[in-house]
Amino acid sequence: MECKFCSEEVQKLEESHIISKFIYRWIKNTSITGRLRDIRNINLPVQDGLKVEFLCEKCETDFSVGEKVFSEDVFIPFVNSKGSLSLLNSINTTASKKFILSIVWRATKYCINDREFNGNFTSKEITKFNESIDELKEAYKSEGKSTLKIYIIPTTEEFYNDGILKFNDYAYFERSVSVDFRIYDDKDGRAASFIKIPYFLIVSEFKSHKKDNWTGLDLFGNLLFDSKKCCIPDYVNDYMEFDCQRAYEESDKMSDKQKQKIADIAEKKIADLKTKCIRKQGIFSNSYRFIYYTIKKKQRYSYIR
Repeated sequence: MECKFCSEEVQKLEESHIISKFIYRWIKNTSITGRLRDIRNINLPVQDGLKVEFLCEKCETDFSVGEKVFSEDVFIPFVNSKGSLSLLNSINTTASKKFILSIVWRATKYCINDREFNGNFTSKEITKFNESIDELKEAYKSEGKSTLKIYIIPTTEEFYNDGILKFNDYAYFERSVSVDFRIYDDKDGRAASFIKIPYFLIVSEFKSHKKDNWTGLDLFGNLLFDSKKCCIPDYVNDYMEFDCQRAYEESDKMSDKQKQKIADIAEKKIADLKTKCIRKQGIFSNSYRFIYYTIKKKQRYSYIR
């Protein structure tokens, strides 16, 4: 079996996460139910994200080094701060950039070559974009710049309030995971991969258009996270609205039985917390309202795709 990254023949490929496991672990640990929902089968709770036989043990181990650095230095501090942009300076390190290259490579490689995603792509397009994906691999190996443009967009209240993001949705911005690759057939002609993780959208342009206005957010260029100065193209905002709406439409198909199971879990968690607060003589009324509000926002939309 051939490793998708190093191309070495091995006896066995590892079951690799397309989106790193620490992302799903954080969503589960901060969810009222402790489970995930995949909108492709919304009525079946799952315990983990998408995994496929993808990498050899050596490459899996190598990728895990960058995952650990990004998780500890960037992701966890950023989400715990509810999106404090000042903490994103830690992205500008070799280890964090290699992690982002690895996740873009994995997600795009998967999308380009999986029939669920590439059913409408021509064989010429698949070949062409696989060649572009190889450039990401070479950039990772050499610890150099990618020839493809990769942009890191914080999906935070601050970016919405300053007009960079055109809509605001808590569940989509802070609780969702998705991967996608889209070829635009209009006269502008562009192709891009989209990786949505909590508090971030990563966009990698495989074919760009000169009229698209990016300011800041460029992983290997002007990496600026100042919400007063950054700018993203309209097609990115359009994609996020589309992706968010698609998830809502699928989550609305959840059965009444599954909704009741979620409600029962939530009520038990609230009851347990109320008991703990009373024992500690804490003020519970405000906490209860906050937690109930959070449950109502989270219970339908902790989804993966």
